[in-house]
Amino acid sequence: MKKSHKIINETKIGQQKLLELLIIVIFLAFGIDLISGQTLIYFNINPFLAILIGLIFCLISIIIFINQILHERRLTRTIEAFFIYDENSNTIIDIPNYQFSSDMISNLNAVLVENVNLKRFWESKPLSLLLAFHENEGNSKEKNTIKIINELTEYLILEKLSTHLTDYFNQRQIPENRIKTYERRDIPDILLQNRFLETISHPMDERPFFSHEEDRYQDKFGNEIFPKGEIISASGEDGVLFNRFDLILPKESKITKPNANEIIVETDILRLFIKTDFRGMNTFIPTDFIKNYLDLEFSQDYLNTRREFSIPITIKVNMKLKSLFLKSGLEYYEWVDSFIEEIEDYLSEDAFFDKIKWKSIQATLICMKNLKNQNTNE
Repeated sequence: MKKSHKIINETKIGQQKLLELLIIVIFLAFGIDLISGQTLIYFNINPFLAILIGLIFCLISIIIFINQILHERRLTRTIEAFFIYDENSNTIIDIPNYQFSSDMISNLNAVLVENVNLKRFWESKPLSLLLAFHENEGNSKEKNTIKIINELTEYLILEKLSTHLTDYFNQRQIPENRIKTYERRDIPDILLQNRFLETISHPMDERPFFSHEEDRYQDKFGNEIFPKGEIISASGEDGVLFNRFDLILPKESKITKPNANEIIVETDILRLFIKTDFRGMNTFIPTDFIKNYLDLEFSQDYLNTRREFSIPITIKVNMKLKSLFLKSGLEYYEWVDSFIEEIEDYLSEDAFFDKIKWKSIQATLICMKNLKNQNTNE
């Protein structure tokens, strides 16, 4: 897997380049002034014309340099996640060591228990009917299922961002006046549009599937919560889930949802854009992986009843011009680089196959197959 581009580090380099440019400009301007003064006298050039030409050349140079720095402070990452859908059981197949797959299953099942409308759409089995080139012609059930997968993926990304930010700022001594915790009540637009976030973060005392005996609650690490402790995470009857949702961000940050499947986190020096774009596109999963890793029989029945889907996720980071002039404080934003690395490791199909060393396993399987054939022929 490719090493992620470090956009905050590039911003620091940009600051250094800007300082170097200013020093160069001062010396260059002094030298040019000496030369131009003598040139004007020697060639008898109109001073106004000389100033105008000089300003044009300076402006062109500044634009070129700033454009170069701004380009280095933009990042676009496209990640391809995947899942396998079983039409017979109307479920997502668990893929060992692929946490995204396991989280999809547990969170989908948890919300289907509580949300009757969502369950009704899911049980109509539209995923088996999805064809990418029929997207615009698809019926409302198909589109609702597309929406379910996009909302589920978006929620899991937001939950990862929440956990990542909490860990990042808890490990650093950041003054409280420089950060703010954005809780469930601070992001109503996102909650209203994402049914997974709304359901799973909804207060437990308003949800009948939770027994309100404190000793049944546990945190994200499986530890028991004391009766007066704040509950971070808990499970209830029939697998329903509660996760407290919050985002710790630099003060004055904004969280918006401009369009379906899009989230924007904007701070005073950067803009983080996240988009999920599931449309029913298929992906290719190696046959040997299906047979030997998932222990599924690869037959015509598999081809008829299983669908291997791809979920494209786009992440963009734009550093604002202000970031070049910060004397200090970039440490409040370095979570961006580590979050992108973490989310790529969490979602990416390529990262997953690299993690389990699939190429090595595949080579071993080929060798074992050849050895078996040799023994059979002897």
